[in-house]
Amino acid sequence: MKKTLLLLWLLAWVSLPTHAQKEPYRFVAQYNEDKISFRGLCVVDKNVVWVSGTKGRVLRTRNAGKTWDKITLKGYEKWDFRDIHAFDSLRAVAVNVGSPAYVLRTEDGGKTWTEAYKNTHKTAFLDDVAFENDQNGIIFGDPDSTGRFLTLLTYDNGKSWQTQYDFFPAPTGGEAGFAASGSILHYQAGKVWLVTGGGKTSHLFYSTNKGKQWTIQETPILAGKEAQGVFSLSIAGKVWVGVGGDYTQSEDATKTAVYTLDEGKTWQVSSSPPRGYRSGVAHAGSKTFVAVGTSGSDYSQDNGKTWKPLNKHNLNAIRFAQGGKAGWAVGNDGKVFKIER
Repeated sequence: MKKTLLLLWLLAWVSLPTHAQKEPYRFVAQYNEDKISFRGLCVVDKNVVWVSGTKGRVLRTRNAGKTWDKITLKGYEKWDFRDIHAFDSLRAVAVNVGSPAYVLRTEDGGKTWTEAYKNTHKTAFLDDVAFENDQNGIIFGDPDSTGRFLTLLTYDNGKSWQTQYDFFPAPTGGEAGFAASGSILHYQAGKVWLVTGGGKTSHLFYSTNKGKQWTIQETPILAGKEAQGVFSLSIAGKVWVGVGGDYTQSEDATKTAVYTLDEGKTWQVSSSPPRGYRSGVAHAGSKTFVAVGTSGSDYSQDNGKTWKPLNKHNLNAIRFAQGGKAGWAVGNDGKVFKIER
């Protein structure tokens, strides 16, 4: 009798209705295009978003994704533009990877583009572009034939660029940047951040005076091989969160996220990390960060200390507008997602 009652109780408990925990963010598909990969993403505000990728493809929306302008960079269809920075709905700067290295600029919403920079040396490789304001910007590139990071500076809204090899500290053996999501370089109010990988350790270079002096920090993220390091960094005041891992091991969760709560003085590995390699991370307001990668997306609500799974979308880059109210993510197969709460 006791066994029968126990069995009935168990059956009743199992049959109770269950409700899956509601995810804090929904990824709503906005656009897709076969055989295109998107990694460049710039969210100007809640309405204006620019995207760039392979085959010289650029997208622009001026109405929060209701409609998209499909743009082809004519003459540059062979190239992968992995980062784009837009100032508004009309002006933008796009950067490709590989050689020749190009910096293209538009002032008419992508109808026409001018070649602001070209480097035909076989070692030229540009990773990321960042602007401090409407005039001052930096482009970071991997070490070239000089053995130094290829760095470009502009002071005229990206119309012209000057090579400055001494801007960043010298790289160590095998050290380079990852052109995975356009988010290894940041430039805000005279402060510059850069994260690297590919060497024995993954470094963060940090300057508070526009690159005149630098603090070099070692991050505890997975490192030591060419495919390992920090692939993306997000800045939220004194809180900095980095994600990465090993891009050849997409589901290996070993040391895939790190964080600092004191402007880099101390770094810690997330105790409950994202479920695998992550190429992009963005601040979504308050203590919340969202990370994306080839094996899925995760979110943290405690400044990167612990992470929870969101979905299994294969994505490369993520951004939120200021305040975290409007979010976007892009990936392979020409995917563009709008992130809603």
